[in-house]
Amino acid sequence: METVALLTVGCKLNQYETQLLSENLQSKGYQIRPWGEGADIVVVNTCSVTSRAEATARNFIQRSTRFVEKPYLVVTGCYARRRRDELTQIDGVNFVGDSDEVLNALTDGSSRVDSISSFDGHTRAFVKIQDGCDNFCAFCILPYLRGSPRSRPSYKILTEISTLCGRGYAEVVLTGINIGNYRDKGLDLIALLRQLEEVDLLKRVRVSSIEPTYVDQRFFEYLSHSRKFCAHLHIPLQSGDRATLKRMGRRYSPETYASLLTRLREISPEIAVGADVIVGFPGENEERFENTASLIRELPISYLHVFRYSPREGTAASRFRDTVPEDLKKRRCARLISLGAQKWFDYRKSFIGHEVEVLIEHRREVRSNKLMGLSANYIRVLLDGEDDLMGKFVTLKLKKVVGRYCHGEIVDR
Repeated sequence: METVALLTVGCKLNQYETQLLSENLQSKGYQIRPWGEGADIVVVNTCSVTSRAEATARNFIQRSTRFVEKPYLVVTGCYARRRRDELTQIDGVNFVGDSDEVLNALTDGSSRVDSISSFDGHTRAFVKIQDGCDNFCAFCILPYLRGSPRSRPSYKILTEISTLCGRGYAEVVLTGINIGNYRDKGLDLIALLRQLEEVDLLKRVRVSSIEPTYVDQRFFEYLSHSRKFCAHLHIPLQSGDRATLKRMGRRYSPETYASLLTRLREISPEIAVGADVIVGFPGENEERFENTASLIRELPISYLHVFRYSPREGTAASRFRDTVPEDLKKRRCARLISLGAQKWFDYRKSFIGHEVEVLIEHRREVRSNKLMGLSANYIRVLLDGEDDLMGKFVTLKLKKVVGRYCHGEIVDR
């Protein structure tokens, strides 16, 4: 029996697609092995959203070529779509292509599964509901790599989630490129979420990321009545400067973004809101950067994902000439990372002494050997306990914030 190891770089959608690829390969008789432990075939699923993501992918590809027993090395994903010829030239890479091409190369091409039934190595399952985007933001390469929006049929999503719940997954994270644009025969994202409220074994639902333009009155109404939607949203900001947002091709203003966060906190006071921010977009002078930093300081944003702008060939912004020096990008990036870390610490500290329900993961934290849990509002918690708590919901009292975790104690009911 041939063995295959799969490694993912990038987003939750990539992780879902790796899982689907893995299940298809298993159905054809392959045995899955952990990456780095030796396998006949190694598949690296790549990301191309930033130059850093591509560098990470190249690093894993090159490390795979150095294994003592040389594997048949396959590269797939967004970087493979964007730079197929470049990746083919790397010594040791045997095949570059999308998932369908990979399966054609490694299997007999007969019938394939189009849904997952598990999510290896995870307590929560990521579920793809949509792919593609036609927003064409000036900085973003994804519409060129992923194509126009396509939504999965709702019945397939519901069947897949029911299967996962039957296998013990009590929480799912809906993922895609632009999931707010979900459409299936008149059903939109809110209608899909309402259907998920009726899945008996499903206890929690999250969305991986949603554009501000889709967090509207219907979304607020759904959120205010939902029994299962987690008090956690990731809503990209990208910039807090009006002129920069317009140049990026973003379809909202700093004021509308601030208004929707205020409304979210009114509906769900405990909600954690994360935001993506791009530093060093062309034309970002000191005043525009300070507008972003000031808005973030003022808003109830819980944490930040900060990215240094890197031009993606073919996008509108790659043709802009008023670029920001790399050393200045780094300094501004460091400032926002520090601001984000302080906001995340303050948010979690506000829950010390409170009781929260966490889902215990199926692995322990490496350094402390403590159990790990995740609350509905995205707080990661360490606690003492036995392995039989894994995969279960437990009520904890939060005691302190230490690094990326809170520490908690089980509440005796």
